[in-house]
Order: sequence, then C-alpha cells, then structure tokens
Amino acid sequence: MRKLLHLILKAYVSSDWKHRFLPIQSGIEMGPEAFLEIEAFRRKVYQGAQSYLIPASEAEQAAERLIDSRSQHALARDRQTGELVGLARMTPQPYEVKVRGIALNADWSLEGAYEISRLMTSRPGSRIGTRLLIHLGYWAVYSGMISGFVAICRQHRFDFFKKFGLHELARAQVPNRPHQDYVLIAGNFDEIHHSTMRYFRSLIQFRSGKRHLAPSVRYEGAVSAGSARKRVRSLSSRKAGRERLPLPSESSLQNEAIG
Repeated sequence: MRKLLHLILKAYVSSDWKHRFLPIQSGIEMGPEAFLEIEAFRRKVYQGAQSYLIPASEAEQAAERLIDSRSQHALARDRQTGELVGLARMTPQPYEVKVRGIALNADWSLEGAYEISRLMTSRPGSRIGTRLLIHLGYWAVYSGMISGFVAICRQHRFDFFKKFGLHELARAQVPNRPHQDYVLIAGNFDEIHHSTMRYFRSLIQFRSGKRHLAPSVRYEGAVSAGSARKRVRSLSSRKAGRERLPLPSESSLQNEAIG
C-alpha cells in the first residue's frame, strides 16, 4: 500500500503543468546564490501582514541561515519563466521551535522526526503549497532517514493538518505574538500514511459530476505509473463542466509553519 500511495502522490505533484517541483536538495549542497534567492522570496511573501517573520537583525539572519544550511529544501518554479513561486524546508533536531525559544506547555521528544517550516507560495490558489507538502512527504518516507514530521501552525489551521495524520502535542506561545494561538503538531509516518491513504482514496474515487465520494475502496492488482498519472490528471482537470479536485484552499497552507 505504501508503494501505491507513493505512486499516487508523485503523479499528483507532477500533474501540475504550470509549475515544476525540483528534487529535494540539502542546504549543504546549495550555493550562496540559492540562499539569496530564497531569502528574497521569503521577504517578498512576508511583506505586509507577516513582516514579523522577516529577520530584524544580523543575528536573526545568521540564525536563519544556519537553520537553512542544515535543512532539506523543496522549491517550485514556473515552468516557462523559471521564477521561484513556492518553497518549504525540513529540519532535523534541534528544531527551530527550540532554537528560537518558543514556549510550549508540554515536554515532548520526537526521535528521528523532521520539522516542516517556511511553507509558502507567491501564487495563492495554485495548489503549490499542497504539492510542496506532498513532495516533502514522499521524499521523507522513502529516504528511510525520517520517522515523522513536526510543525507549528495557527490554531485555526489545525483541522487541515489532521487530515494527514498530524495531531496536537502542545500549545505554543510565540515571542512578540501574544494574541495569536499556535499549536505544536506532529505525526509518525504510520499515522501519516494511514490518514493520507484515506484522503487520497476518496480523491481517486472521484466521479465526474458527483460531489460525494465513494465511502470505501478496494485496491486489487498493480497500478501502473502511467494509469495513476492519467487518473490524477483527470481529477485535476479544470475544463468546463468538470469539478475541481476537492483539495483545501491555498490560503490554508500558505506560511503555515513558523518553526
């Protein structure tokens, strides 16, 4: 079943004909120009309502670059122009939530889990954020090095992440943001696998013209990469008379994790 899920997720990510999702790359492998581009992109997205996430001093910038250098990065680019349009990162311990001194109301330890953070896109509504999460997820599972994910999200976004097997570990208090509620969430890959499989079972059972999906599915026999890709593309079709793939809105994903 894991191989089937991997196939479905890869097909969904690659079915985006407007955006290209680059292979996951470690910060150690990335050069200075790549980091400058990433930093400029974050500043552009953070301007305005989320300007508090822009490093305010050289010390904060140095701390951010150190985290970037030991993280794995997922990038999305426009297929025609090559413009950077989305990114996210995964970081091993020590996590940013601890490096930055974010107060948690519980003791916790996640051996082998990676922290997801800096998930963002400059094109809300494009499903880039969803695909970046999926891209990170199947890479992490098949790398064999990671046992699960941890992240910080706003309280009102938690329901989305629950669909993919992440659960609440602790409430969090973020410095300089006393009136915003945050939750530390986490899940191991057994939990993530079962929840994600349930979610995508409903998607591949989608039938044109039907808003309600079949409650159960049986998988019998092998599914080829071509047929899986074709079915996922058909689900994503935006042609007149067809319903869109019932994924969450991009606004529920953009800049979810701060830590």
